[in-house]
Amino acid sequence: MPAEIDDPTAVPKKKRGLLFYIVIGLILLILLAGGYLGAAFFLNLPPFAKEGPTLEEMAAMQAEEKEIATVVDEDFFVKFSNPFNFNLKDNQSHRHFAQIEVVLVVRGKENSDLAEKHKSLLESTVFEAMSSESFAILTRPFGRQGLKSKILSAVRYKMADVLNQPLVDRVLFTSFIIQ
Repeated sequence: MPAEIDDPTAVPKKKRGLLFYIVIGLILLILLAGGYLGAAFFLNLPPFAKEGPTLEEMAAMQAEEKEIATVVDEDFFVKFSNPFNFNLKDNQSHRHFAQIEVVLVVRGKENSDLAEKHKSLLESTVFEAMSSESFAILTRPFGRQGLKSKILSAVRYKMADVLNQPLVDRVLFTSFIIQ
């Protein structure tokens, strides 16, 4: 017994048991955290959740596209003379630039003529919708689709206000450059 008391590196039995439980608890905590992160990655749970439209929203968009396709009128394309050039917002001090060419799809010759007549209003509306976007959003997988939806709703709202009809059926990007 005197040899045990004189040994400075010896750990009493009570402290050894407590240390054992602390080590086991830490190992379990690490395993649980790793298990959650692995499951979250494969099940798209936070923090790995993908942003974008849900399955219901995608089905609604597809149904809307099918509805548009059933109309017998011919498609006319309204192309703007110059691409839209604008700076993108960024949370950091980086400067990002975008250049996007947009084509609006309208149904029928009458709507095409109306769109050509109000082209400057359409350009202004498209530019306003684009210039409020940020670099982080446009680099995400569904960022471009979200921008198309935003432009389409802004143009439809503006044209419904001016002409009492939405006029534009779809928005197409013929060029999409981000620097």
